[in-house]
Amino acid sequence: MYTKTPVAAIEEMGKIYKLQFFLGWIFAITCIISLWSAFSIILRPIHGQFSFLPLRNLLAPSIFVAFAAVFAVAWWTIGKSKPSARAWGIAASVIYLLVSLRPIIFLSRPMFADFAVFSLGVAGLFAFSRRFGQHSVPLHP
Repeated sequence: MYTKTPVAAIEEMGKIYKLQFFLGWIFAITCIISLWSAFSIILRPIHGQFSFLPLRNLLAPSIFVAFAAVFAVAWWTIGKSKPSARAWGIAASVIYLLVSLRPIIFLSRPMFADFAVFSLGVAGLFAFSRRFGQHSVPLHP
């Protein structure tokens, strides 16, 4: 019995599925970065002069953890070819779009990273917005 490797399965998929696969791994990387950011924000006041965590210092880490949860579930559902992958991919892409609007909301100077995050959000909305059919091979074992 011949079983396809994940790479062979990806080569058989269309361009949209390749984009979804790529975005799934970007979601995984973003999940790790979000968790790292949350923990570094929590640890900063502990190692600083003040050893207490006011409620406002816990708001940003909790947002990062919520983002990380959405990105992790999006990555997992895309990788396992779950029917809910489309909804989680859209949710993660909307987070990218909202984060890229930060310079407009806070009237700061836009950076290249904001454009890159905006581009990922638009690509994600394109890849997950329409139904292209289900692929039968999981994207990672």
